[in-house]
Amino acid sequence: MRTIEIRPQSVQPRTMEQVAEALRSRSAVIAFPSDTGYAFGCAPGATGALKRIQRIRGLNASHTWTLLCGDESCLGTYARMDTAVYRMIKRVVPGPYTFVFEATAEVPRQLQQKNRKTIGIRISADPVVQALVEALGGPLVTTTARLAGEEWAFEDAASIGEECGDSIDLLLDAGPVPPNPSTVVDLTGDEPEILRYGAGDPGPFGG
Repeated sequence: MRTIEIRPQSVQPRTMEQVAEALRSRSAVIAFPSDTGYAFGCAPGATGALKRIQRIRGLNASHTWTLLCGDESCLGTYARMDTAVYRMIKRVVPGPYTFVFEATAEVPRQLQQKNRKTIGIRISADPVVQALVEALGGPLVTTTARLAGEEWAFEDAASIGEECGDSIDLLLDAGPVPPNPSTVVDLTGDEPEILRYGAGDPGPFGG
């Protein structure tokens, strides 16, 4: 595992290019800070990396993976929705929300929830996320950085290194980043359904 110290407010493009190259060419697993806390991530389609994250988190085929995007342009590519839902989302993004949609054919099969063929999408203004997505040239597959069976997420990079150093390739260390979970909204039905209350105001979705 390689640790890279970063400052979220002054992210170096060259550093992010190095991380993106590892994600693309070596199917790396990374741990990185975001607006909702530390997360694990890999490139879409990196099956080996995805399996490693599954083992760290203890995830099964029923888990809904999330694509972390820099802006709403990814919605039309990866999510099925009508105009009314799109307008609803536009009012609150970027922000601390995860939206669950029916996945389009552009979503790799291994990322789709097994029974429902769904995908989560997060649109974040976080500077680290923005820099990563820009360098990668597309979304990052992500899930909260915590261990299998644990309720609480990691709050600092040092703990991630101690517990997960053998399972990840790159650790982006921004010091302590308290977890601030996103609000999860299921938009696959006729009406929005709040699956988890978090940092995002649930009001626009009837919560």
